[in-house]
Amino acid sequence: DYFIDVTLTVAAKSALTVSANDITVTYSGSAVTDAQITGVATSAADGTAVAGTWAFKADQALTNVADSGRKTVVFTPTDASTYTAAETMITLTVEPRAVTVRADDRRKFVGEADPALTVTVTGTLGSDTVAYTLSRAPGETAGTYAITPVGEALQGNYTVSYVAGTLTVSTAPIVRPTAHDDDDDDDDAGSSSAGEKSGPTTETAVNPDGSVTTTTKNTDGSVTRTTDELLRPDANTNADVVTKVTTRTNGDGSTTETTQKDTTVQQNGFTSGKATETTEVTTKKNDDGTVTVMTQGKRNETLYPNDGSDPTVYRNESTKTETLDANGNGTVSGNSVLITQDADGNELSRIDDKSSGTVTADGSGNKVSETEHDVTVQNVTAPGETQTGRVSETSIETPDGTSGSLARSVEGSGVSENLLLRRRNGKADRFCPRHGNTAI
Repeated sequence: DYFIDVTLTVAAKSALTVSANDITVTYSGSAVTDAQITGVATSAADGTAVAGTWAFKADQALTNVADSGRKTVVFTPTDASTYTAAETMITLTVEPRAVTVRADDRRKFVGEADPALTVTVTGTLGSDTVAYTLSRAPGETAGTYAITPVGEALQGNYTVSYVAGTLTVSTAPIVRPTAHDDDDDDDDAGSSSAGEKSGPTTETAVNPDGSVTTTTKNTDGSVTRTTDELLRPDANTNADVVTKVTTRTNGDGSTTETTQKDTTVQQNGFTSGKATETTEVTTKKNDDGTVTVMTQGKRNETLYPNDGSDPTVYRNESTKTETLDANGNGTVSGNSVLITQDADGNELSRIDDKSSGTVTADGSGNKVSETEHDVTVQNVTAPGETQTGRVSETSIETPDGTSGSLARSVEGSGVSENLLLRRRNGKADRFCPRHGNTAI
């Protein structure tokens, strides 16, 4: 028999020196992940950098503001046969998320009960809520009264700021004609013995959507309608729109309807702006039985970015003329220009559009237009450059005034379809209070 002596020597693993960086995050509703840990691991023996992965030690709370504090993180070396895992401590700070509680503006007439007071809350996540109370300044006479939300500034995972709104109390106009007093002195200039002169009459109505319309029948026979409405198309947008429409009969027998719309927009976190828009529509019956409708429009709009950068100004002027026979068929032509300017009045871009085409009634009350648009774009892609193109379009307008495009094709020298189509109705990429941030 033979015996062999064998000696087995097991080398000890090398120790590591590790350090990790503190972590600061804003509450997101989710736990801080291992991927957010950064640090350095080196061999304790010779200082050589060691590769590996970081992870939080199990069973530690890592989500809420209240979970902030000292946490244990573990470094596991890729070469586990040479190096041992190591732990260290870091400070985790979960900061509260900003929330805004904004009181919604409201309106009422003197003598009416207050409308329901509401707020718009932005910034909360998921089903999270914040607590607040809502009240308004006392008073029932005509004027404005603050609507004030109140609550704790720090609520769990949120820091809450509060923005007041306004309750506007208005006096409803008395509906009555104003007339010259029959007892006026006979020697008053302009007096008449033929009878009483009636002045304008005014009527006010609250519409189902909450807007208020005032209708005035003027002494010259024209009628003026003014509508004041507060639009809230979504939780982030507040648009105050005042629309004034005047209808008059001209000396040549034509009628002209002039619409002036003043819009003030506040879009939380995005852009605020003001716009003034005037549209004049003149309708005239021609000797040959056709009817000519001329539409002239002007719009000035200023957008103020919430980041404090310089505002952008848009100016648009357009003219469209339609001549239609008794069946609703005829021709259409138009011109429009959209100019973008900076705060100093310097022109940034210009889009000119000249169009012509035909209009056909489809028998269902719809109006179908087939038009060709020659478009020129200046200073858009590069200063000094001019691009041209043609848009062929078939569009439809329904009896209720809704319009849309049925077909469209574009020919242009390097001009994208999207850029060319911004000229439609003289609108560019800008805020639309009813439909969101892009109006094409």
